[in-house]
Parts: sequence; C-alpha cells; structure tokens
Amino acid sequence: TGFLHVKPDFYIIGFAKCGTTSLFEYLISHPNVHPPKGKEIDFFDRLYSRGINWYKVGFPFKIQKFIEKVFFGKKFLTGEATPRYIEHPHAINRIKQITPNAKFIILLRNPISRSFSQYSRAKSNSRENLSFKEAFSNESKRTKDDFKKIYSNPLHYADSYFTYSYFERGLYVDKIKRWMEVFPKEQFLIIQSEEFLRNISVTYQKVLKFLELPNWE
Repeated sequence: TGFLHVKPDFYIIGFAKCGTTSLFEYLISHPNVHPPKGKEIDFFDRLYSRGINWYKVGFPFKIQKFIEKVFFGKKFLTGEATPRYIEHPHAINRIKQITPNAKFIILLRNPISRSFSQYSRAKSNSRENLSFKEAFSNESKRTKDDFKKIYSNPLHYADSYFTYSYFERGLYVDKIKRWMEVFPKEQFLIIQSEEFLRNISVTYQKVLKFLELPNWE
C-alpha cells in the first residue's frame, strides 16, 4: 500500500550521539509535522532490500495531507532521523532517486565527546569489552574490511563499523562534502550540538525557518 503514503520532506541524517533524537522529538511536537512510525527507519542503509513500498508505509497517508492542506489550510511535513545515513556510501544516491528535493539537517558535536558517548553506549549494551584507549587503538583493525564489503555488496550492513568506529565517525568534513556534491547546499542546515543544547528555543526556531514552518514553542 506504499502508493497511498507520502514520502519524507526532511531527514536528520547525522551525526550519531549529537542530539538527533532530541531534535527529532522537538520537531514532531510541532502541529504541522506528522511523524513516521519510528524515528530511525534505517531504510537507506540497513533495510533497503525491503523496497520503497515498505518504506513509504511508515509515513502518513496522502489523504491526511490532502485534508490538512485543502480543508484546514495547514502546512504538512513529515520526515525521519537515521543518523547513519550521512556515513553510508549508498544512502546519498538512494535518497536522491526518491526525494531529490528533501531537506537535510546535520548536527555536529565535539568529536571527542561524541566518540566517548558512542563508546559508553556500546559498553552499556555489552557490545564493548575494551577500555576507551584500547578501543581507539584497535579501531582500524576491527573495521578495516567493512567498506570493502559494502561496495562489493550494496545490501551488506557494516555493523562493526557503526559500533566500533569511534574516531572515524567523528571525521565530519569528508562525509558532509560527499553529500554536498550530490545535493545543493541550500538543502542543508548544519547545527552545532553544544549550541543547540545551550539555546534550544533559538536553534529550534532556526530549524523551523529552514523547513519553512511557522514559529512554535
């Protein structure tokens, strides 16, 4: 029934442990933003083999958008937040094919704080038994073959990379540059996570302006 559903208008594409969940929760509380069935749908990286119709079923119905716009004169947006998309080598072109005019929000956090937060998460989930120092020293050894596997098999999901690449995932510039070579820069909003947490309301209004939504507290 995918044809009955709308496609996303925006994506929060990264980075992990930078406040993407908080921003997503704030956005879906806006009266003109209608949430998908879950924050991280994981379609363009991990679940792409399920097909576009499976993906679209997770979003609101077209009739709902029609009623909101035509009968109530309200803007209607929907979107998702999967922070691994910005790092996955195939996600860019997959999204380009399906939603070429979508808008993208990127959050950047101090890379050291980000990496330790990722490490702490892995530790608490019993997926990490090394010290933080040991994990950094062994990162390339643990993740070295992941991208080779992804390129040789686009449906491969590099779980070890997304779990153990504490350092590499904090090298933001190359990943952002790759996206901006595919999509116009005007479709991106980059937010500093620390500033977001210091001035939530101010940053939130910037996001609403970027998405062309009315101000809302």
